[in-house]
Amino acid sequence: FLLSMMMAVTGFLVGCAGQQATVEEQPAQQVEESPVPDTTGYAQRAADSLAQVQNEIKERERQQADARLEEERKQAMLKEEQDIASLQIIYFDFDKSNLLPSARNILQKNAELLMKYPKWQVIVEGHCDERGSTEYNLALGERRAATVKQYYQDFGIDPKQVKIISYGEERPAVQGHSEKAWAKNRRAVTVVK
Repeated sequence: FLLSMMMAVTGFLVGCAGQQATVEEQPAQQVEESPVPDTTGYAQRAADSLAQVQNEIKERERQQADARLEEERKQAMLKEEQDIASLQIIYFDFDKSNLLPSARNILQKNAELLMKYPKWQVIVEGHCDERGSTEYNLALGERRAATVKQYYQDFGIDPKQVKIISYGEERPAVQGHSEKAWAKNRRAVTVVK
């Protein structure tokens, strides 16, 4: 029995040795490699991107500065228009061209505005009421306008900044034949050209 067993084992071993072992080889898993990034020109692209961002920032800042300047310009123009509208009219007594104390206070405020805006060119218009001849009223209106111009000059306004004109009785502010109407027509008006 022992012998038959040994023979069986020997036969088995010889049989196994004669056969080639066939081991099925598994195909090697291909490891997918990440492509190596192309760094050619990377530094230049980064510099270009940075320059583009910087240019966009500068352009935005320029636009904001332009918008601020435009807003400041609009505000300045609005303020100037308000100042022009605040120039006041002065009034005179009948047949007079000398300044009343109330007129001096008004002219001082007007003169301060003229100093603030030296580019303004103004005309002082002299006016009269309807009493008196046309020639007389034209001359009286001119004296009234000249009195105002002289006040401005004494205040320090450049004489080239102020012109005068007389309208006499031609342009009444108020229609009527009463002292109330005449008082409003005896005036000097400072007008910005």
